[in-house]
Formats: sequence, structure tokens, C-alpha cells
Amino acid sequence: MLQLGCAYNCLLANKLFPTGACGPVVVGRTAVFCLLTGRLSYSRSSYCHVWQQLSYRNQQRRFYQCKTGVYGHKPGVSKITEVKKETLESRIQESNFFRLVTAYRKHGHKKAQINPINLSNERVTLPVLDPKRYGLDKQERFKFSGILSTASGEGTLQEAVQFLEKTYCDKISAEFEYLEEEEEIEWFTKRIEQIGSENVDKVMQVALATELLKSQTLDKFLATKFVTLKRYGGEGAESMMAFIMELMRLSAKDGVEQIVIGMPHRGRFNLLAGLLRLSPVQLFRKFKGLSEFPTNVKATGDVASHLISSVDLNVGDTSLHVTVLNNPSHLEAVNPVSMGKTRARQQSLGDGNYSSVNAFRWGTKVINLQIHGDAAFTGQGINQETLHLSALPHFEVGGSIHLIVNNQLGFTTPTERGKSSRHVTDLAKTISAPVVHVNGDFPEMVMKAACLAVEYQRIFRKEVFVNMNCYRQWGHNELDDPTFTNPALYRIIHSRRTVPDIYAAELVKLGVLTNDDVANIVETHNGWLNEELKKVDTSKPEGSYFTRQWSGLKQAPAAVTTWDTGVEQQLLRYVAARSVAYPHNFNIHPHLLKTHVKGRLNRLTEGSKIDWSTAEAMAFGSLMYQGFNVRISGQDVGRGTFSQRHAMLVDQVTDDMYIPLNDLLDDQAGHLEVVNSNLSEEAVLGFEYGMSIENPNNLIIWEAQFGDFFTGAQIIVDTFITSGETKWMMCTGLVMLLPHGYDGAGPEHSSCRLERLLQLSDSSEVSPDGEDVNIHVANPTTPAQYFHLLRGQANAEELSKTSDYCRSQNSPATVRGCLFHVRDGTWNLIPTSHWQLGWKKPNEEFFFLSEAKKSVAWCNHTMHCMATLGTTLGSSASNLISLATKQRNQYSVYHTSNKEVMKYKNKYVGERRRKDKGDVEVVADKVRRVILVSGKHYYALHKHRRNLDASDIAIVRLEGLSPFPTLQLQQELSKYKRATSFIWSQEEHRNMGAWSFIKPRFENLVGRKVKYVGRCALATPAVGIGQLHQKEAEHGYYIPFNILDKINSHIKLNYYFTNHRHKKWRKMLNVLIEIKKNCLQTDEYIFFGQNKSNISPVAI
Repeated sequence: MLQLGCAYNCLLANKLFPTGACGPVVVGRTAVFCLLTGRLSYSRSSYCHVWQQLSYRNQQRRFYQCKTGVYGHKPGVSKITEVKKETLESRIQESNFFRLVTAYRKHGHKKAQINPINLSNERVTLPVLDPKRYGLDKQERFKFSGILSTASGEGTLQEAVQFLEKTYCDKISAEFEYLEEEEEIEWFTKRIEQIGSENVDKVMQVALATELLKSQTLDKFLATKFVTLKRYGGEGAESMMAFIMELMRLSAKDGVEQIVIGMPHRGRFNLLAGLLRLSPVQLFRKFKGLSEFPTNVKATGDVASHLISSVDLNVGDTSLHVTVLNNPSHLEAVNPVSMGKTRARQQSLGDGNYSSVNAFRWGTKVINLQIHGDAAFTGQGINQETLHLSALPHFEVGGSIHLIVNNQLGFTTPTERGKSSRHVTDLAKTISAPVVHVNGDFPEMVMKAACLAVEYQRIFRKEVFVNMNCYRQWGHNELDDPTFTNPALYRIIHSRRTVPDIYAAELVKLGVLTNDDVANIVETHNGWLNEELKKVDTSKPEGSYFTRQWSGLKQAPAAVTTWDTGVEQQLLRYVAARSVAYPHNFNIHPHLLKTHVKGRLNRLTEGSKIDWSTAEAMAFGSLMYQGFNVRISGQDVGRGTFSQRHAMLVDQVTDDMYIPLNDLLDDQAGHLEVVNSNLSEEAVLGFEYGMSIENPNNLIIWEAQFGDFFTGAQIIVDTFITSGETKWMMCTGLVMLLPHGYDGAGPEHSSCRLERLLQLSDSSEVSPDGEDVNIHVANPTTPAQYFHLLRGQANAEELSKTSDYCRSQNSPATVRGCLFHVRDGTWNLIPTSHWQLGWKKPNEEFFFLSEAKKSVAWCNHTMHCMATLGTTLGSSASNLISLATKQRNQYSVYHTSNKEVMKYKNKYVGERRRKDKGDVEVVADKVRRVILVSGKHYYALHKHRRNLDASDIAIVRLEGLSPFPTLQLQQELSKYKRATSFIWSQEEHRNMGAWSFIKPRFENLVGRKVKYVGRCALATPAVGIGQLHQKEAEHGYYIPFNILDKINSHIKLNYYFTNHRHKKWRKMLNVLIEIKKNCLQTDEYIFFGQNKSNISPVAI
């Protein structure tokens, strides 16, 4: 139960009518709140004026889209940096020389010696770098000041060319001339030309050599002890350790507190067991086939190459937390997840765009590092999607650092066949990100490349790339023979020394190390690995989950718990009223003023006809009142695809944005982040998943523009959302809203592909489900259900504190919702709602009208939105009381098939719906047929039942699909003791929708046979012919009521015509007899058939 805070009670009691006032006085929000609860009386026509007056409080806080930003986004101040006058003069005086220098900076990378395994030893000659092209002679002297960043102020052209060759055409090079900001170009030219003369000190050289040798020793150790292991080792790419060492050192030095890493499997063991100090015992356990989790954990684990680390390190006497995220085998899919995790970490730390200090735009505490493979980076489209999120409001993280581990080979595909561009990093140019190219055979050069990348990111807070050209010692894995397809390349690789050996030999030559030092490093590390291997049989895995911000949570039990997710009516009225408030000088759209603002206020006054957007706003606002942050992301979510939400208002004159719910309170703790995403599904959904795994106190929602658009993000759904907990014990409370409805929109805008989501559920066909189902799927049909689903999802942790039976670990939720609903010939807009829940499973109390008593009752279950209605729902709207508090007083426990189902009994006055004229009296004892349905299809069936006055047919709405509501169905169907026919009716075609999910569970767990009535199997989700769709829809709502009666009557009619020798009727007679046979014998009745030429309705 959530009640109005005492502060507001005080306002209501003491400040509403100041002493001596001759009439009502508007005081802040209080007067509005009292207005809606009946303590002040304003006419409806004055609502707008009242709200304009009440909303005027702090103009600086309100108009912050273009000045100080909105929650989650602080726009930067644009500035123009001019090149110094003396620098420009120098370049003008030495213009031809400057043109040559610019050519090296632009084209030098084309001839740079950055390939350690070049098949061709020919030196590249570029005419554009020939001094003669610019009329220059090598013996000429030039002033370098303002043109070259060298120690000497002047010199000959030959000296300048030597310097340029060493800087841009040797073992390191860069591309940056295409950057859009002159300041960045100037910085890059100066820094890369300086860094070549900077030396690595001996202490760092020894540390670097040690890490490289340890990495190589680990690979050799694993190759000896685990001969058949696919370890995807770092051999050939050991310089990756140099890059990460330098990144961590510089980050800690700059005050960075956290690094979030997304990386593939290549070199993962080396990083985890090396720099990140992961105990080798954990690796060895996996290699021996043991679990990485304790025995009491419900998890199946993942392959060893997907292990992670989250560790606190001491780097230069500074604490640095490094997190390596779980990755699936779908390459590059982890990249947007790592960005989302980074941004959510910034939110947790109050950093960057979430800082309370307006002056800070960029975060200072968290860095995102993405490590890519070369073939995957160019081949996977998710990379383009992710890169184009990098500078968008509500997605930017202050620039990610990208390391391309360039093996110059895919699985077997050579690099020249894996891309259409010169470099694998050319995708970076689409967002004007600089690229540093470096030869992986030279670890110190790799460190300098890392230095350039980190410094650029910290100064400009933009994306930056390092292309580390290296090689792969073995095939795609150590058991693969690469010589089958790349013999020439591997002749070079197998005949050369390794990177650690080359670097160690160089340090021996310089006198930094001795041969004994090198041997000792290898021997010591090898001995330590042997000792760790001996511990495997006696070791027990430790739980690395439910720590830090997740502490106090636990895995869900095999039970269903129901909690009160209602909210006090006064607070709901206040929240809903505030959701349409706006500043007094805000130029609101006149249509929104009439339909959205005044319409919502009118509905609040009446306390009825609460629509979906109002219920959603109430859920968001009440959660924010409790201190939760809410983030809703997707294409056009601010307005809503169907113009139903309007969570953000746009000034019609100034184009400024205003989000009313972020002005609930003067010092509100929770905020709403409205994220209108770009036209991307996979990267955006991955980003939101990353946001959701950071903090259980955030409600993260992704809404698809149309339900089936989530199929563009199927990899994220399959490999992260629905399986992350089972594989990795990674919790998520992500909610997916998927609009769904067969309204003639055609194949791609009708279905949210419910069947795919249900197939991903681990719901059981033979035993009752508990809250430990991996994904919750609901198909609500009333705003109240949607309200409770949202609140239950966010409040799972808080509710769990009072009982051991509550699902205290979140699960993804999918809400499938109506696109449109027709009532009395009018199209009424209905918001989206199809859930895919991640860890917090929505706990709510849904009610239904009993068919037998026609009185209000309620059925308590977690996301089981099941309802049986004998009276109409009117439109798909709710009364305010259905969102309000319900008292919880006792519970009882039922045991079914060794599954414990907990159900709370609540006593409260539920929402009594008025009985519309013409409603059907359904008496349980007379019911012969029960139609089961899910979602908005109910309304069409209910309307047709009313037209038929079919009092012997009950309609049961089954809206919580996963977990399957076994107990509630058993209890509901027990009322209809004389029912002999049970029908499943759906809009979707037979091979889609919930039918294949419902049938085995209904028959095995409820103990009754169920027949299918609906469209035939089809290759597409919906037909594209308007007339055919209309016929399908008509059949869809009248056939379930008239199956055998209609068939029998038509059989008689066709016998008559057959006897009169009408041949075409004889054929129809056979069809009808076959249909009847199928209906009786196969428990199916498909009212649309398909032949080779077309699809046509069966004439009944």
C-alpha cells in the first residue's frame, strides 16, 4: 500500500485556506490536488487556467530542453576554437611545406608499417607524399613552428620528411584529418607528433614484459593440461595486455573510478587471469566440466570463454573497479549492452548527465571500453547501430574507447575478403571518430596508442579507435587447422617468434632484464598455475551475484506470490493531475489541451474511464514518488506511436520540451527519463538491457513501435534477456512493450510474435509454474492491469522484504498490448502493452466479474491477468478504485504436483462496472460452452455474445500467459460444472499466437480438452487484402459461438441442394462434413482454409 506522504497531508490540512483568506487560495500544487479530490470547486472550463497558474514555479527548471536540459541530458555549450594568428601566418608563409605535412597526416597511414605478417615486403609509394609535387627541394630549410610539433624550431625538408615518416608511416599512424572540429585536429597533430619521443621507463617495461610472458605462459599451460580445450587464446595478440595496462593506469590517474568492458572470447582468459586477477581455479573448474555456480543456484552456466570478472584493483595507489560483462557467442552483441551498463553506472554514481551540478556535462567516473574482432566489427550491423547511439541524448556515455584486435583473418576468411574498405576501422569515419593504427608486434607502441586514445577521450569525450594489427597463432580455435585455407599466411606465422619472446629479448639486449629474469617469470607463473590446478577438486565456487546494489535479493522460488500494488486514490489523483500540468507561458498544442489535458482532468473528476496513458502516468508517477527512476525508450515514445502517451510536451512556438512528471515534487528522488531513440531495435534494446542490469531500483522499459519490430533485436532477446539469468545469474528487470492487434495493417504491423516469446519461456507443460519462470508474458486488456504490472515489476524488491516467498530476483517482462479497439463504431486509441519481464516479476492483484454472481471479486496471482466477465467492460477503460489500495490480511498455501502456489486473500471493494443496456445474464449452472481468449480479441467476442443473447456461453480471459495460471484456471472453470465444450479463440493464425502454448498446459494441468477455433496456419502473420481481412475478422468473433450449430444447419441445407443435383453443393457438403469430423475428432475448427491458388473463407 502506497499512501500520500505526511508532507502533503500537512499541506492539505494547514495551507489550503490561509487565515483571513476570503476565498480559495491557490498554493502550489495543493490547490490542484484538493480540486480533484473535491475540496475546491472549479468549473471544468477553468482547468487550463488553474493549471497554468499552478504550474508557474520555476521557469529555469521547466524550460530546460534548450538551456539546462532534461533529466538524463545536459546539452553542451557550443564553442569555436580559433587557431592562433601566428600559427596561421606561419602556414601561409610556408604554404607548400604545410601542404606536404598535411598530406602526410592524411595519407601516411596508407604506407605505415603496421602489419606484423605482411605477405608482401614491397614498400608502398604514394605520389601524394612526393615533395616535388609541392615544388619543394630536400635541402630547403623551413620554419617548423606552427606546422610541425618538433623540438627544433626549424630544419631542412629532409629532416622534416624523416620526422613525418617516423610519425605517420612507421609502426604507428593515425587518421584524424576528417574530424569536424578544428580543435580536435590541432590537438591530434600535436599529440601524435610529440608522443613518438616519449620513452617508457624501465619499471613499466619490466611490468609490461611480465604481463606478456604470463599471458603466453597461461596459453602454453592450458595447451598442455587441457589438450582438447578451445580456449581462444591471446597468442599473437598479447599486446592487448599492454593496451589495457596503459588504459587502466591513465584512467586511475585521471580520477576514473570504474571501467566497464565489453569484449569477445579472443584473449578473454588471458585478461581475466592476468590483469583482472581472476583465480585460475575458476577457469580450471570450467575446463573440467564443473559449474561456476554453487549447487543451490538454479543456473545452467555458460561456456568458459564467456566467464566474467568484477573486481576492485589498486592501480597506482588508486582504487579502480573493472567489470567485464557476460557476452554471448553472437559477436559484437555485447557492445550496446556495455554502453547501457556504463550509462546506468553513471546514473548510480550521479555522474555526467545525471549530476546534480548543472556545470558538469560529461562524466568523470566511468569509462566504457569495447574490444572488437576485426571480421566481426566490419560484418555485424549492430556496430553501426551502436556507434550512432554514441552522441545521441540519453545514450551518450562521454565517448567509448574501442580496441580492434585485428587478427587479419575471420574464421577462415582473409581480411581483404572481409571488408570493402581499406581498414576495418573505416566505420568510425561515419561518426568522425579518430583512429590510431599500431603494429601489435611492438607493445610499447601499443601503449602509446592507448595513451592517445585515453587522452583524446578524456579531453573531448568522444569515440576513439585503436586498430591493433596482430595475428592469430592458431585457427579460429586451437583445434582448427588454418593451413587448409590460408597456407601462405600461416607459413609466416609459424616461422616467427612470438610477441612476448621478441619483447623480452629486446629488454635483455637493452639490459633492462636478464635471461634469468625472463626464465624466472615464466617458471614462477607456471608453478603457480600448477598449484592452482591442484585446488580444483577441493574448491567450491563462490556466488559473485547479488552483491553491491543487488545485495538482499535472491532467486525466485517455485511459488507464486501476490502482493498489493495498489496506490491511495488521493496520490493517484495528484500524480495524474501533475502529469498534464505545464508552465503558464507554455504554448501547448490546442488539440492536446482539449483531449489530453482537459480530458484527463475530467476523467479524474469522474473517477472513471481511466485510459491506458493515464494509468501508465499514474504508475510512473507513483513509482517516482517512492524514489524509483523510470526510463522509457524507443521510437517516438515521448508522444507515443499512436499519439496516446504525451509524456513530453513540446512548446508550439519555441519548440522547447517539458516533461510534467519530473515536476511532481520540489525535491523528488525519482525521475522519468523519456528517450526518443533512433530507428534502431537491436542496439537500442541491447543498450536498455545494459541499463537494466545495473540497479534494481530503476524501471527500464523498451517499447517497440510495432510489436513485430522486436524481431530485429532477436539476438538480444534470445541471448541476453530470456537466458541471461539461466546462463550467468545476471538479473534484469527490463520491460518490453510490444503493440499487437489484427486491425488490417498487414503482415508486418499486426503481430508481436507472441509465439516466439512463449517459446522462449521455460514454463512447464506438465507441472504448475512458479515465479522462477525465466520470462513473464502478459496480454492485458484494461489500464488497471497495465498499471499493476508496471508497479509490481518495479516494486518486487521492496515487496520481497516482508516475505521469503516473493520473487526477489527480477525477470524480464513482455507486455503485449492492443493497437486499437473498436467500440460502438468508434476507434479508440489504446497504448501498447506486451511484456517481457527480466527479474522483477510484476506482482499485482487482478479482479474479474463473476459470471455466476455478476458481482465483483478478484483473483490474486502474479501477472496472471485472468478475468471472466458476464457484464461489459464498457470500453477498455478502468475506474480509479481499481488502481487504488487493496488491504492484504491473510494467505493460504496450496500444494499441486510438488509445486507450491501461494495466494493472498484480499478483502476490498473492487471496481464495480456498470451494466450496459443489452448485457447478457450468464448463469454458471446453464453454461455449456466456455470460450478462452487472451487480449483485446475478448471485446469482439463479448459484443457478439451480447448480440446473440447467448447466456449459456462464458468467456474467460487468460491474460497472464507465462507463468501459466494453473490454480486460477482450475478455480474459475470449476464454476461451470455443466460445461462440456472448451474453446480457445485467438486472432492469430493457428501456427502463431498462444495456441501451441495453451493447449498442452490446459489439457495436462487443468484436465480438460480444449478445441482450437481460429484462422488456419499461414506463412505471414496477417493477410494484406482488406476484404479478406474483414471476412477473417467477422468469422473470428461469430464462429466460436456457433461451431456445430452452424455446421449442422448448413449440412442440412446442402443435403437439400445435393438432392436437387447441384454439383457445386455436393462438394460443399463434403467439405462441411469433413469440418465437422475434424472439429469432433481433432479438437480443432479452422474457419479459413488454404489451397494452392489462394486463401478463401469456407462458406458456412
